[in-house]
Amino acid sequence: MIILLCSVRDGVSAAYNFLHGGIAHIMGKRRKNELQPLTEQTAVKLFKETVPDFEEAERLFYANEKAKNRQKRTIAWHRENIHVFKKAMREQGIELNIPPA
Repeated sequence: MIILLCSVRDGVSAAYNFLHGGIAHIMGKRRKNELQPLTEQTAVKLFKETVPDFEEAERLFYANEKAKNRQKRTIAWHRENIHVFKKAMREQGIELNIPPA
């Protein structure tokens, strides 16, 4: 005597599926994880990423902060600190821009 203990899922019990289609029927819905060949239509074309200079990155940062609806005083605080950072880098002769690779 075989007793099948199972729960009802999607309106049909696993016992019903087992009795009427076997284990292959239950397992048939599993994904196969098979890789498909790469074609021209499915390929993702990559573009060389450009790195903005420090001034452009700073401008983009402030625009992003404004888009996030930051307080004017918060943005001013960032401006003050970035200004001090740039001044310290200039005094030490350190270039802020990343040279192209």
